[in-house]
Formats: sequence, C-alpha cells, structure tokens
Amino acid sequence: MSLALKTQSTVDAAVDSTADVHRIAISTSTSTIASYLSAMFGQQLTALMTGIDSPKTVGRWIRGQEPHPQHGARLKTVYQIALLLERGESRQTAQSWFVGLNPLLDDRSPAMVLADRPERGPDVMKAARAYLAAA
Repeated sequence: MSLALKTQSTVDAAVDSTADVHRIAISTSTSTIASYLSAMFGQQLTALMTGIDSPKTVGRWIRGQEPHPQHGARLKTVYQIALLLERGESRQTAQSWFVGLNPLLDDRSPAMVLADRPERGPDVMKAARAYLAAA
C-alpha cells in the first residue's frame, strides 16, 4: 500500500471513529458519561475539566442528577475526546494523553486547557485526532 493510500485510510478511519464517538456521546446518558469519566480520571479531575468546584457534584451526576447545561456540554466534550482516544489506543494512553503536556496546545495538558478555556474544546479534539493519526 502506498504512503498516500495508507495516510488516506488512516484519515478515513479517524473520521469514522470521530463520527462514531459523536453519535455515542449524544445518545449516552449523563449518568453513564459521568460514571465513565470518573472511572477513567477520578471525580476530582472530571470536576476540574467540566468546570465545577466540588468533585461530589460528579457523584451526584452519576446518581442521576442532571448538570447545568453548560457543565453537561463540557462533560460530553470530555467524554467524546476520551472515548475517541481509548478506542484508538487504550484507556491508559487516553489517561496519559489528557494529563501530559501537548505541543499542539501550547505545551499545556489537554485537561487544563479544557478546565481553563472550555471554548478550546474543538482544539483539544483536533489535537486528539492528530495524535491518533500520527500513532
């Protein structure tokens, strides 16, 4: 297989995966998403990335309390990126990727970018796709 075809097939697979995780994210309950992220990152980091002060709030989401729409949107963004990375690599790699410094995010960790600048969620998703395309 030529490099151009291999690269195109990698891009096609990434597009399929991105569309798949988007469909999953919009159809998955908040409770399930909060549980998944809590298991992957812990309640404290999940709270930080979704812009809430108390990790206990993540526990309330797991038990069925609905978040404020702003926090719910951030929760789904984190979930979509985490799921994409886990499917493309592994859970451990996804965990490391979120807390490691990322050159595509001005040498900041994706977790901190999402915590401090939630409007950069699309940039974090692009960085995740770039990582998977290079893998």
